[in-house]
Amino acid sequence: MRGEWRRNAVAGAGGGPYDPALMTPLPQLTTLDRFRLSSLDRYILRQCLSVTLFVTAALSAAVWLAQSLRLVDLIVNRGLAAEVFLYLAMLILPRFIDIVLPIGAFIAVLFVFNKLTSESELVVMRASGLSPLALAKPVMILAGIGFVGLMSLSAYFLPASNREFKDLQFEIRNRFVSSLLQEGTFTTISDKLTIYIGSRNERGEISGVLINDERDPQQPVTIFAERGAFADTTEGSRIILVNGNRQRYERASGKLSVLTFERYTLDLAMLRDAPVVRFREAQERFLGELFFPPGDLDATNYRNFLVEGHQRLAVPLSIFSFVIIPLACLLPGEFNRRGQLKRVLLAVVFALVFQSTDLGIKNLAASHYAAIPLMYVIDLLPLALGFGMLLFGGIRFGFWRPAAAVAEPA
Repeated sequence: MRGEWRRNAVAGAGGGPYDPALMTPLPQLTTLDRFRLSSLDRYILRQCLSVTLFVTAALSAAVWLAQSLRLVDLIVNRGLAAEVFLYLAMLILPRFIDIVLPIGAFIAVLFVFNKLTSESELVVMRASGLSPLALAKPVMILAGIGFVGLMSLSAYFLPASNREFKDLQFEIRNRFVSSLLQEGTFTTISDKLTIYIGSRNERGEISGVLINDERDPQQPVTIFAERGAFADTTEGSRIILVNGNRQRYERASGKLSVLTFERYTLDLAMLRDAPVVRFREAQERFLGELFFPPGDLDATNYRNFLVEGHQRLAVPLSIFSFVIIPLACLLPGEFNRRGQLKRVLLAVVFALVFQSTDLGIKNLAASHYAAIPLMYVIDLLPLALGFGMLLFGGIRFGFWRPAAAVAEPA
């Protein structure tokens, strides 16, 4: 009778024939129930998500601090405000998150599942009949969350931050000339404009001023002044020079004109030697601009735009491969009480090989159009191989069998 009850229970749960006189069939799972997270899924997802956020924040902070040191020169030697430095430093942060987030997800999955194995929690999960694909479900949800974040970076935040950073950098170099001047140094504003100041006091007054302007190669101009000061007006920044002379040399006639002055005002906007409209590079363009660039674009920039657009789409896909690598290395096979060090090292090696190959293909795509489809193949190949290992490796090594193959009790 007990064996008949079990057969009817299994038949009822599977939707097959059963005897209503013996029992009521188990309710069938709806589509919503299949996608609903269990408490075990939430437990694994919570651990993986917290470790991913911690690792990503730590790695991003380390890289961000190292790169931000290059911007300290703008404060120490060029007199920019601390707010401008912090704003510039925040603008370079998205480009690091775009690289660090997949690596952080890989480290988190590797750490969490190795911890579950060492504390025998994974053994209990296996013994309860959970398949490798069931254990991979919360990890895939983690990868989906990371994919959405990376796509938002690629589509908007990354080009927007790069565009704002380049615009502000362009503004500093071409408008705030006074901020670029360093004491006792010949500061090259452009290849034809050089400014030298001997010293600067706390009130902003300067002394020993030399300006060499060769933007007009036929009439180079040189200005000397004993002292001066910078002034900000509604029309722009100006420099007021006191007690000096302005020398202009005409190369055609060999004539030298000297103008001696007690007070001379020079508009700093005249010292800019840059185009009004700056060409935006591929890193500053949104996806629509990358795949549909202007028609007058040259061949080199057109290739750069196209490669950049495909890289923006391929990078978010790589997070699925990064999270499946530790699962494929740790889940298949029998439990080893001596530890999982070899499998952990194997996962690290596979991740390094994957990352190196991915970077090599992306660099190759910059010069060969044929390598563009390979970016997607490389980013998705570990995902397909990893799912194959989880599906067929678990059955082969015997720690998981389909429910229909479970022997019925006597």
